[in-house]
Amino acid sequence: MAGSSALEDGAAAQFDIKRSAAAMAGCPVSGAAAEYTPFDRPFIDDPYPFFARVQKEEPVFYSPEIDYWVVTRYEDVRDIFRDPATWSAAITLSAVTPMSPQVLQRLRESGFRMNPVLTNLDPPQHARIRKHATNAFSTKRVAAAEPWIRRLADDFIDRLLAKPVDPDGHRHADMVSEFAYDLPAHVGMRFVGIPDDRVPDVKAWTANRVSLTWGRCTEEEQLDEVEGLIAMWKFCEDHVAAMMEKDEDSFLGHLVSCHRANPQDLTINEIESMLFTMIVAGHETTSNVMASALLTLLQDRHLWERLVADPSIIPQAVEEMLRYRPSVISWRRVATRETQLDGHTIPEGARILLMIAAANHDPTQFPEPEKVDLCRANASRHFAFGHGVHLCVGAGLARLELKVFLEQLVARMPGMKLDPSQTFAYPSSLSFRGPIRLSVHW
Repeated sequence: MAGSSALEDGAAAQFDIKRSAAAMAGCPVSGAAAEYTPFDRPFIDDPYPFFARVQKEEPVFYSPEIDYWVVTRYEDVRDIFRDPATWSAAITLSAVTPMSPQVLQRLRESGFRMNPVLTNLDPPQHARIRKHATNAFSTKRVAAAEPWIRRLADDFIDRLLAKPVDPDGHRHADMVSEFAYDLPAHVGMRFVGIPDDRVPDVKAWTANRVSLTWGRCTEEEQLDEVEGLIAMWKFCEDHVAAMMEKDEDSFLGHLVSCHRANPQDLTINEIESMLFTMIVAGHETTSNVMASALLTLLQDRHLWERLVADPSIIPQAVEEMLRYRPSVISWRRVATRETQLDGHTIPEGARILLMIAAANHDPTQFPEPEKVDLCRANASRHFAFGHGVHLCVGAGLARLELKVFLEQLVARMPGMKLDPSQTFAYPSSLSFRGPIRLSVHW
């Protein structure tokens, strides 16, 4: 039964982060830890050389900068995902950088009540809620979305093709702001059950949450960002309340129907919390991987031309893009007991950073991992959507979006090329990664 009578303080549950037992016990600091600077350049620009080296030399190490044990090998990441009893998901959506007392007080006063539901909830309660979410993301519902996703992609491409021509006969666009960022937001929000006219608000709020949860904000920045978080929670409360008066064939509509049928099995707060989580999961991740995929395919021109010549391989190519440049490069767990990992004693309460991007490039699993193989036979074994009981419930929709977007782009914009002499910047984030801008012409 849902614990609706004992709701956690949302601010404490998500953002009141204290130093772990690992930090207080004085875990050994290694050479890898000294070089691991996840919020600074040059790591932000290209973390993959670092991953490749430490995977061989020091596959597990403690980073005092972030107070996490960092895990890089495929088998270790897989085993941790598979053992939620030892490695809890409770901290998955918690703030990496502790919030100031002033920000925590502001959250509490606002009535912020986001509680663990899917990503950061462990069995057995996780199974109860996941059942409803999985049904809402049914194969039938996802498949039925393909026609309108394709129409929406074409609408965006129509706008690109209508842009003015420069003196050299070219049209130009930023494929992040004009395609990869906006389009997945519209798809994800429409599927979840959020009106199109609220997408700009949702996009702004997700940026606030990503910064607060996975970034390194100053106290002043936290005070600014938290207002977006509060507005986002208030929207979720209001939108769920409005949906309680409707019957709608959407992710949110399905959850509301489940609540009506059995209010004790799925509470209103759990629906609100799930919507709050899905707003980010259904937008930011797909946007980042789409932008990264375009950069990868256009940087190595023969890859793009191969898709143009043979779009039938796009579903396989999607898996390789998810492996090669996942939108979420790391995920988190916390040890529920003292345990051993690769020769290290991991204390109870120690935080674990699962380096998904490193595991996706483990040569023991993916031969020549730095090579892009559009038809790689085992590419789908990547961890871009997690693994085990917490495997992303929206993975099917994300795969469909990426397939449709690439199909329409190679068919309608086959001559697209990267603008020369541009550099690619990435956000300062522990987990989310994708180019901020991608200038092209055709």
